[in-house]
Parts: sequence; C-alpha cells; structure tokens
Amino acid sequence: MDVQRKKGLLDVCVLAVLQRGPSYGYRIVRDVSACIAVSESTLYPILRRLEANGSVTTETQEHNGRTRRYYAITDMGRARIRTFLNEWEEVKRIYSFIEEIAASGGTAAADGTAAAGEIVATGGIAVAGEAAAISETAATGGTAPAAARTEADSGIGILEREETEEA
Repeated sequence: MDVQRKKGLLDVCVLAVLQRGPSYGYRIVRDVSACIAVSESTLYPILRRLEANGSVTTETQEHNGRTRRYYAITDMGRARIRTFLNEWEEVKRIYSFIEEIAASGGTAAADGTAAAGEIVATGGIAVAGEAAAISETAATGGTAPAAARTEADSGIGILEREETEEA
C-alpha cells in the first residue's frame, strides 16, 4: 500500500483502537496489526503526532515495576474518526471511478462517454480539459465546442460539442 495512504489510515486505526479505552504502545501495535501491519518504530511517531495535534493525551503509570505510557483518545480524536467515516463515501466514489476506467482499458469515462483521446473520433461528449477543446477545434477545421460544464462534485470537465457554421 502507498506509504502516504497507509499513514492516514494508521492514524485513524490507532484512534479507533483507543476508543476502546486507554492503551500502551505494544498493545496498540497488537490491536492495530489485526487490521493493518504496523511496527513499534512506526507507531511511536504516529502517537507523538496525534498527541501534538490534540487527538490523544498521555499518562504515565507504573506497571510491574516499570513505567508505562498510556494513550487516551480526546474529543478531537473522536471528531477525526467521524470526519474519516464521513469522507468514506467520497473515497468509495473515487474508487468506483478509477475501477470503471481501469476495467474499460482506459477508454470510458465515468459517465459512459468517450475518453479524452476519443473526442475527435466520436464527435460526441468527452471528459476533457481546455487542451482537448483546443485540439478538437484544430482537428475539426474550426469546429469548436460551444458549451462546457464542470461537474461540481468531481471537478471533471465535460465538453459538449455543437457544430458551428463557418462564416
């Protein structure tokens, strides 16, 4: 798994484990490892970062003659879990978008229209940006897209091509 993606997931996994109650490093590693691999050398920087941003607090206690640091989740940490869960719908939408394009061999857009490179060949609607509009204009001898709209949720530009009469 990509390091940056895993980093974000590990933070939330640690917070989720701490929702069960205060815990210490080795036990957190064991509990989180049931879901995603993590080592102590990875966990402690995460715990320091979560403490620094107010998501967890620490308390030192003696256990069997040794000092043990316990970590507890804060309201800010609970809010971070809620935010992650709320963002999950968007992540699933993005995953579906990528999966659909990959399954089609890269030739279909999420809305079933042609891919950016096919705009000239199809003469229809294509996912594209400004460069594709310019390319289409050049390739069609002056016929330009008359309207463009942007889907608010995804930021994907959709070009609708209308034939224009040459003067």
